[in-house]
Amino acid sequence: MSSAILFDNPSEMEPTIPSGNKEELVGVAQSVWRDSAALRGMLPEPSRKAVADVVRSMNGYYSNLIEGHKTRPADIEAALAHSFSKSPKERERQMLHAAHLDTLSLAEEGLSDDTPITSPEYMCWLHKEFFKRLPDGMRVVQTSDGKEYRFEPGAIREANVSVGAHLAPDSRSLGKMLQYFDHKYAPHISDSPESLIAACASHHRLVWIHPFDDGNGRIARMATHLWFKKAGAGGSGLWTLSRGLARNLEEYRTRLSQADEKRMNDYSGAKQTGKIFRIPPVGLNPVARLLGDQRGGDHRAGDPKLFQSPGDHEPARPSLVADVKPAFLVASDPSQELF
Repeated sequence: MSSAILFDNPSEMEPTIPSGNKEELVGVAQSVWRDSAALRGMLPEPSRKAVADVVRSMNGYYSNLIEGHKTRPADIEAALAHSFSKSPKERERQMLHAAHLDTLSLAEEGLSDDTPITSPEYMCWLHKEFFKRLPDGMRVVQTSDGKEYRFEPGAIREANVSVGAHLAPDSRSLGKMLQYFDHKYAPHISDSPESLIAACASHHRLVWIHPFDDGNGRIARMATHLWFKKAGAGGSGLWTLSRGLARNLEEYRTRLSQADEKRMNDYSGAKQTGKIFRIPPVGLNPVARLLGDQRGGDHRAGDPKLFQSPGDHEPARPSLVADVKPAFLVASDPSQELF
């Protein structure tokens, strides 16, 4: 690590917005926008909150799954009741899920037109809210030479790290990297389909910056989820970005790595990981397929009786295990099934 030449200039983040295949990307973004709106219209207002609460928990489940932590539905319910397993590994997965759900719920409740979701301060706030809910033993990382150290919730990393083949930017440059990130992406947050393209580009760039010692992928997914809500593609909470990514995990990882490939015919080797030269639609195509599946599910998908208590038109209190299983919450891949 000491002999590597690390990224230390914010301009090395460019391009921040994809310029190629624009027509194709806009088409995909418009389909996400359209299907999200259609999904929102499937349920009456009283029923949406009950289903949205379930889907928010699914967000935590699938975000954990992307990180390699698969939690059973019964253990999720126990975690939400703060009844944790005696098994250290299962307890850790439960605590990750509960922390994710609490943090996302808090962020959604406070989300407004003025919420600066791309700012360094907001990213640090998300990180702090998530990790302060975990015990000290789950806030420990290991360096490449095997040494362990504990990090503080919300603190920018101070060590230089590698993630697979990617050498993350120099820790001394992270402040200006995050300021540049905010400067470039904040103007693109708008109530429009085109905003979703910038959201997916920002998702990659935030993971590439790797501003924290741990939790970078999770924080990036939370931030992108919140951007989609601000851009009008949240579907009233009836779908989850992480589920779309988890169902297409290899594509998600491949597209993240493709955006890090060396510039064609660039043999200088000045930066060992190469310069970022293109942005594939990280997350956009999987999300489009997910929403298309959910919107086009079987006849049960739009039946409000599935979600209402008998006779009073109030939403039922669905159990994560069995009480609610509408078509648009069922994964096409049985191995990824939550319920």
